[in-house]
Amino acid sequence: MKKIIAFLLFIFLSFPSVLLAQESALLDSQPPFDQEVYEGLYVDVAETINLTGTYNGDVWIAGGTVTIDAIVNGDLHVAGGDISFSGLVNGDLILAGGNVTVTGIIVDDLAIFAGQATIQKESATGGSLLIASGDTTLYGQTEGQAKIFTGDTTMSAIFMDDLDLFAGSSTLLSGTLIEGDLNYTVPQEGVNFQDPIIVGQTTYHQPPEYSNSYDWDVPAKTPKSQLYTLFSKSIFGLLSGLVLGYLVFTLFGQKLTPILDQIEKKPALNLVKGLIILVLSPFVLFLLLITVLGIPVSLLTGASLLIAITLSKTFIAFSLGRFILKKPKTLVFNHLFVGLLALQALLLVPFVSTLTKIAIVTVGLGAQFSYFKTLTKKKK
Repeated sequence: MKKIIAFLLFIFLSFPSVLLAQESALLDSQPPFDQEVYEGLYVDVAETINLTGTYNGDVWIAGGTVTIDAIVNGDLHVAGGDISFSGLVNGDLILAGGNVTVTGIIVDDLAIFAGQATIQKESATGGSLLIASGDTTLYGQTEGQAKIFTGDTTMSAIFMDDLDLFAGSSTLLSGTLIEGDLNYTVPQEGVNFQDPIIVGQTTYHQPPEYSNSYDWDVPAKTPKSQLYTLFSKSIFGLLSGLVLGYLVFTLFGQKLTPILDQIEKKPALNLVKGLIILVLSPFVLFLLLITVLGIPVSLLTGASLLIAITLSKTFIAFSLGRFILKKPKTLVFNHLFVGLLALQALLLVPFVSTLTKIAIVTVGLGAQFSYFKTLTKKKK
């Protein structure tokens, strides 16, 4: 499990530089359906991805709907809305999505971060298993240690090593076999064991109880829980950024280029403009609110400001992706993917993350203001 956690950190800190070294593979962004074997690092970003064939190297995939029935002789990393894996991975498999279903074979470790995770009975994992999800349905077989963090879980699986289970409710069906120890932390009323076979020791841990009074004792966060929280935020930030960016790119396409040019040509000036807007906006909105006629204008201006702040990250990510890939002439969705990965890497670094958040909002806000100002001048 430590290997998987450390590897997730490596993804966000080093992936942008890896992408830069493999620029041609990224920009093509179409699965080589006509090739039986694909050599080297493969990266694809698209709304719908159906991956088949054989890949001799690591694979990175991001999309809305991702279906994988391929042989990967390396590590496979997937981010998406709906993910279905039924292939073979001769390495580690890391999945992050809304709805994740696994029916394939994983030779090494498997890590799943999802709203709903399902591992079918045909699946087998040769290494360790890590699941963090809202709901988990688990069948199949796991050779290494397993750690499951979930709201509700139902399982009838085979574990050849220890199982650590943290859940809101848990149902272990009669087909469950645990060759190692079972350590579970589940509320007593949520435990439903239907004659599972547990060879090792079974240890129950009472979940911490909280009081509604103000003197309740909050358990201190452990480094492990802080790390899980950090990665959960990073994955959510990446996925939400991809969804918003895809909508913006679909609606406006190359029309976004003038705003990105504003960001890249005068970043310092746009930062100052953004700071001024953020400082003055509350006072202006307040002055408008205290007048009856100014209330609609205040509400409209406030809503427009919130939308502009929300879109700032998308524009900064596109601009940063263009800079990394050194392809500024034609805007493509891959620019967003690379830019978001670079931003998420910066947001993982203490202190730098604060400066990055400030820069994203101010530069993005200033660039949008500058662009709309030029449009007003042209109309005059």
